[in-house]
Amino acid sequence: MTWSLPEIQKLLADPGAEAEQPCLTPVGFSDPEAAVQGLRRLQSLDPRGRAFPALLPLLLTALSHAAHPNQALINLENLLQGQPAPVETLTFLATERRLLEVLIQLFAGSEFLASVLLKNPGYINDLRYPNRLARPRTETVLRQEALKAAREGEDWAGKTDRLRDFQRRELLRIGTADLLGILDFGSVTRRLSDLATALIKVVLQLGRESLNLPPEGFCILAFGKLGGRELNYSSDIDLVFVCEKDPDAQLPLARKIIDGLASTSGAGFLYRVDMRLRPWGKTGQLVPPRELYVKYLHEEARLWEKQALLKMRFVGGDEQLAISFIREAGLVVRNLETGQLQGAVLEMKDAIESNLRRKGTMWGEVKSGSGSIRDVEFVTQYLQLRHGRQKPEVLSRNTLDALSRLRLAGFLSQSDYQTLSEGYTFLRSVEHLLQILHNRQIHQMPADVREQGYLARRLGFEEADSAAAFIEGYQHHSQAIRRVFETHLHPEGARSEAEETEAPSLSQHEHHLRRMTRAYAISFSEITIARHSRMADELTPRTPLKMETRDLGNHTWELTLVAYDYLGELAAICGLLLVYGLDILEGNIFTYRPERSKSPSSAPRTARFGKARFQPVDRQKIVDVFRVRTLDGSAPDWNAYRKELEGIIAMLHKREQRQVYGLMARRVAGVLSNFPQPGGSLLPMDIEIDNTVSQNATVLRIDAQDTPGFLYTFASALALNDIYISGVSVSSLGNRIHDTLFITDTRQQKITDPQRQRQLRAAVLLVKHFTNLLPQSPNAESALLHFRDFVDQFFRHGDWENELATLEQPGVLDALSRLLGVSDFLWDDFLRMQHQNLLPIIRDLEGLDTIKSREQLQEELRGLVEGLARFEDWREALNRFKDREMFRIDMRFILGRIPKFWLFSAELSDLAEAVVGETVDRAIRDIRQAPGDLPEMAPDNIMLAVAALGKLGGRGIGFGSDIELMFIYREPDKAGREGRQGLARFYDRIVQQVLKSVEARQNGIFEIDLRLRPYGKAGPLAVSFSQFEQYFGPEGAAWNYERQALVKLRPIYGPAAFGEQILASRDRIIYSGSGFDTIAMRALRERQVRQLVRGGTVNVKFSPGALVDLEYTVQGLQIIHGHLAPQLRRPSTGQALAALARHGILDQNDFGKLREAHSLLRRVIEGLRMVRGNARDLTLPPADSREFAFLARRLGYGSDASRLWNDILATTHNVLEISLRLLPQSGE
Repeated sequence: MTWSLPEIQKLLADPGAEAEQPCLTPVGFSDPEAAVQGLRRLQSLDPRGRAFPALLPLLLTALSHAAHPNQALINLENLLQGQPAPVETLTFLATERRLLEVLIQLFAGSEFLASVLLKNPGYINDLRYPNRLARPRTETVLRQEALKAAREGEDWAGKTDRLRDFQRRELLRIGTADLLGILDFGSVTRRLSDLATALIKVVLQLGRESLNLPPEGFCILAFGKLGGRELNYSSDIDLVFVCEKDPDAQLPLARKIIDGLASTSGAGFLYRVDMRLRPWGKTGQLVPPRELYVKYLHEEARLWEKQALLKMRFVGGDEQLAISFIREAGLVVRNLETGQLQGAVLEMKDAIESNLRRKGTMWGEVKSGSGSIRDVEFVTQYLQLRHGRQKPEVLSRNTLDALSRLRLAGFLSQSDYQTLSEGYTFLRSVEHLLQILHNRQIHQMPADVREQGYLARRLGFEEADSAAAFIEGYQHHSQAIRRVFETHLHPEGARSEAEETEAPSLSQHEHHLRRMTRAYAISFSEITIARHSRMADELTPRTPLKMETRDLGNHTWELTLVAYDYLGELAAICGLLLVYGLDILEGNIFTYRPERSKSPSSAPRTARFGKARFQPVDRQKIVDVFRVRTLDGSAPDWNAYRKELEGIIAMLHKREQRQVYGLMARRVAGVLSNFPQPGGSLLPMDIEIDNTVSQNATVLRIDAQDTPGFLYTFASALALNDIYISGVSVSSLGNRIHDTLFITDTRQQKITDPQRQRQLRAAVLLVKHFTNLLPQSPNAESALLHFRDFVDQFFRHGDWENELATLEQPGVLDALSRLLGVSDFLWDDFLRMQHQNLLPIIRDLEGLDTIKSREQLQEELRGLVEGLARFEDWREALNRFKDREMFRIDMRFILGRIPKFWLFSAELSDLAEAVVGETVDRAIRDIRQAPGDLPEMAPDNIMLAVAALGKLGGRGIGFGSDIELMFIYREPDKAGREGRQGLARFYDRIVQQVLKSVEARQNGIFEIDLRLRPYGKAGPLAVSFSQFEQYFGPEGAAWNYERQALVKLRPIYGPAAFGEQILASRDRIIYSGSGFDTIAMRALRERQVRQLVRGGTVNVKFSPGALVDLEYTVQGLQIIHGHLAPQLRRPSTGQALAALARHGILDQNDFGKLREAHSLLRRVIEGLRMVRGNARDLTLPPADSREFAFLARRLGYGSDASRLWNDILATTHNVLEISLRLLPQSGE
């Protein structure tokens, strides 16, 4: 929903209008009335309307993207009200769109920073070019500038006030860059730490000068966040002073330093200083001598004091003294006794959490609660202290660096490392935004939903319910962190389970025999029938199955099963026998007959489909007796078989028939894969249907070649067609089976309709043969269930008997088994909906070998739409063609007709380009002829290029990719202002029609995305070439990540010469040799991880080391070196990798790792997208889940899912290591 400028202008022009109007809702004001009053006051600053009308739409756009539009508007009004010439300022902001966006983000994100700017409006010039804010300023530079500022003060108070002003200005620079998302968390904390260190050194120098003391014999050590260079916006700074000797002589200097840093004046204060980490805390000497301090650490320091030494860092004074002390203190850390370490760390953490529970502030306490920042720090420091003696390289001061070192040393798994590092970064980012709001030491998340929404939007969550999305993300991270914390610090507890038993019901032998057929009575002896009756009497809701086995010798067993009766039960029994390595030699299956007092239609069939009254007298029961043989000669695990069958019966009782069918398909497919696979032709099967033998059931007589699991596959075929089996006699002779089955429909009626009988024959044959093909399917469970639905749809077509020949062709059922097992999405939202396309494509399997070029696709498409005058008819034909060809290309890839992913991408890219070309051609024709205020445009005067970016730009789109485009037009050299405005409207209308023309079947799948155009959603749909050059140029308003995206730019429509001109301009802009902004790239990646990666999970596109890191690394190297080697300017990631290797920029080791990573990650992504039908959900399922096992099978890993998981983790590790090594953040 977008706001309407005319409606808002009308509202502002009418003082009597109600402020509560829907036109303001899309902007996001929480208080519309206050917003209207604020906008009117801004309007009143420009009574002649020279600037405000031009500013208003830009302002509303900026406010609509702000976390707190009302607060931003108030601060902007305060800024303008304080200007001596507000009209000039309004005019200035109307022409400086990017600066306006920066101010709104700043004013919405931090009241503290807003107050700094309002008090010092001259600082606004620091914000005009926001990309410059990301440029690093070293501690040395900061110290020199701070000292220069301090010397402008006349006395101690004046000098420290100048330092406070300097600090506020630097905080404004750092905080604004943080709020804009152009600095990552590590860069922010390092800059805050370097600023504090610089100021400490300046205060120390000023204090020493004022007291006329020498520089030797006194040093300052930082601990905690400052020691680790990971300071917050509003942190205390933990300091300890150390002297070589004569502490009393250094006491005045120590007090001077504390005063300069912590005292408050009208300009505020620099830092709260905490000196409690010195020996004996508050009661100890303020400046302890080095020898005394070392002795204290060895003899009296408590564990937490030794733990604090991990972060100790020199920040001022006598460096040699500091080095000497740090060396001696380091021995304390490395020689720490670790026997009681675990308990002591847990005791400290428990004490912290107990205090929070007493206060009622456990939830949302990001610093110290459960699954908080402290959890990460305590795990990190515990592992450092535990392993630091044998591996001193893990003793890093910085938490994130320490985690990385612990991972490399093998003390943290890759999974735990990712959980802790991502969670720590997320929680510290939340803490930063809580503190920067009012420059207060806050660690508690707001309980109010509206305040949570403001915080969420400042963090970049853009969902409609941003608060809920943020809280969900917070809880994911918190829970994942806590799991890792407990893994390393809590011993595992043993668990035990007790099984409940229930006494069986009383025996009713006569009732049992009366419910059986005469065939049952003559098949077994009196003793055996009595045993069956006893087993049936013992059935209860808690004991729905009784089982007995008897060893007959020669690896042969008799199996007796008595159970409650359910549809699909026989297939499960037989399937499990195959799974447990047993072959059925003979069998007799009997079921209780319906009570004679009841009509067939009222028979108690609820027992098979759902809840029943569980009255043993009335329940349907089965008695199944099999003679089975072990396939490998080993003794069967009958106890495991019984337990698994009990679980399946429980599922059948809960009406989970489909789940059972799927489960058994998956289990049996794994076994059938060990047998020789059937050929393409269906094995002949003689099915005789007889309705004369039995009064209550239709009799099927089967004569067929015996195959592994025959009775399972046949019983499954009947169950999937809603056929109930009441009795079976199984016998075999040689390699032939001769089975007799008694069946009814779901109403316990015989099957007498000839049409239904023909369908039954065909369906049973198809499903039975299809089941044998399941081992070839990536997901046997989905394949079988989808085939059942397919057959159901198949028989709804009037000509199904003619189409049956298609399904009986060699290879057709095999192709279906591969297709239908790919994903539920592919069936539910694609194959099922395109049933009319499926059979023709499957029928013409040879036609799937055909590759269609872009020219062929264009020709076919033009032939289809030619002559369709009505736009609606044309659009329907266009999208029908697009969907059909996408479907055909997807089928080619799934069925292995396209051997490589990049070839699959190339075919999809050709289709996308053909569709875009036809769509733009039609839009130009229609808009040229449209009535209205558009200029008349002769065909020769239209100069429009369409450039692809992203995956399409690199010809790397896959299943579920969107289509990223940019529309660029050329203006005539002599076009005046009105002419340019008319052209803008003309080309804008063309793009609007293109967007209306192409329909995306699913979110993100072939969906046109224009967000990479200048100013994104706030910019025009089509941009002139001059706008393109101005926006992306060196001094243009483009963010650095937008310039980086131009690496993928590739013209796909328009005059070739114009396309070459655009490429030449792009090359001048990004391949200039000016370097690559690694800091901004890392900040963008951090924001993506925060918003798109759930805690404790792996997202194969956005997690650290995943596909985006790989692509950004390649693009960064292209930008750095592309000015020297034009051959590197490739939009394709794969081609760019090869070019970087050829030019020696990547060595062969790195090239091999990145090439393999690119291949694996793209394959995993396409597998996930195909399964889920969601182009944006690329989170891996848990490693031990069925979904991940299916993914592994689809990717060719067979049953070794753990190998795929380990390959992915190793891949992300390699990518991240290479990226950090080849693209370091210089100056940090």
